[in-house]
Amino acid sequence: MRRALQVVGVGLAVLVVLIGLAIWDPVAASRVIWPVLENVVLDEPFLGITADGEIEPGLFRIEATGVSTEPIRDAAVAFLASLTPEQRGRTLFPVDDPEWRRWANIHLSTRQGVGLLEMDAAQTEAAFGLMAATLSARGFETSRDIMRLEGHLADLMDDHYQYGERRYWFTVMGEPSESGPWGWQLDGHHLIVNCFVLGDQVVLTPTCMGSETTRSDPGRRPTVMDLLP
Repeated sequence: MRRALQVVGVGLAVLVVLIGLAIWDPVAASRVIWPVLENVVLDEPFLGITADGEIEPGLFRIEATGVSTEPIRDAAVAFLASLTPEQRGRTLFPVDDPEWRRWANIHLSTRQGVGLLEMDAAQTEAAFGLMAATLSARGFETSRDIMRLEGHLADLMDDHYQYGERRYWFTVMGEPSESGPWGWQLDGHHLIVNCFVLGDQVVLTPTCMGSETTRSDPGRRPTVMDLLP
């Protein structure tokens, strides 16, 4: 009985601390709670892709496309080669790693891999080169615009800790291969890209592109009006 009461007491103490933290600093509280929730979800088996709660069966068939994926592979190899051994160790995961599922649109998520914030000019160029080789010209420019708007949002909110043009992280799953499965992921606020490659087939799902704000006028200091539709 005493042991049970001790456990309950510790649980209540932790709950009180979390409630107090949530009141004092909601962002800090979320950063404590989010990893716990994330691990609970990752413990569940992967079942497939859904947009409404119902799994989409046979969403992507394995089939030849006749379109070479060599530019994507070369760009990924160049990106990995640009990293230091320590950065590469944080960036490269097995192809079947749960890292594929460890992405989130919200900025409270624990990001994996190497971020633009720590990249030098050559590494940044290689990272953007991987994006450009994978996405269409419009898709790449839209992605860069989203990043730029995140910089605008950081100025607007006066918060460069949670927001910013370079607060995006890259991971690579599996060694880039001509025939074997591999892929890469871009993870950040309002911009998520999952790229899976198998031979000459590419799947870009799930992908999330959004923004807040939705516009920015060069030369004008941002105001709260930018948040209005």
